[in-house]
Amino acid sequence: MKKMIGLFVLLAAAVMALPLYGAAAGTEEKTGLVITDSRFIYNRQEGTSFYFAKVENKGTEDLSLYNSVFTAYDADGNVLYEYPDIALMPNDLLIAPGDFAFINTMMFDTDRTGWQEKVDRYSVELQETTDGEKYVRTDCTAEHSLTTENNWTQINLDVTFRNDTEDIMEEPYLVYAFFDQEQKIIAADFTCFPGMAFFPQSKIRQSVFIYTDIQEYLLQNNLIPETVMACLYSRVTD
Repeated sequence: MKKMIGLFVLLAAAVMALPLYGAAAGTEEKTGLVITDSRFIYNRQEGTSFYFAKVENKGTEDLSLYNSVFTAYDADGNVLYEYPDIALMPNDLLIAPGDFAFINTMMFDTDRTGWQEKVDRYSVELQETTDGEKYVRTDCTAEHSLTTENNWTQINLDVTFRNDTEDIMEEPYLVYAFFDQEQKIIAADFTCFPGMAFFPQSKIRQSVFIYTDIQEYLLQNNLIPETVMACLYSRVTD
């Protein structure tokens, strides 16, 4: 079985997290796709940033994202960086009214400008589209634990997902998200299985772990994962 594992929070100890400014304001009035929870983290040593978010559909039709832009600003309001490819997991997912999905975006300081250290606030402009693919989402059983051996600490995530339908699921897509003690998102990622056929009444156990670097960050910021959510996505076929 061939599988691909998403880019999962490979951070160093010297990292920073910023709350969302502006993008979530007025979510009670807005319809359509709305960011209801988010986190931005950057790694000073590697020049790497992550943006995680939960997106809810408060509209009346199925919606997905395209050309959505992450913008970082300094304390004077100057634009430091723009990333024009914010996408859902799966990236072509159509979110039904009242439903939700997660975002995982990895950004780099390719020009070595040090823009991440100057970030004072950021915003995300969501562009909606009715083009996309419908998926069936199935909640999975997920457990996490901390283990330490030879001064190497890691957070382990075990997810059991199963096909309780009578249909074969082609290339299943597993999304998982961690939340802190206040049920705010810490991180989200995915595992996909290209070429795999997931047969009815079958189950698969997937193990994921977060390295010592992110564990140090979580300890420093009192963001030990309290809960984890895992969802299995399968395409709707005619």
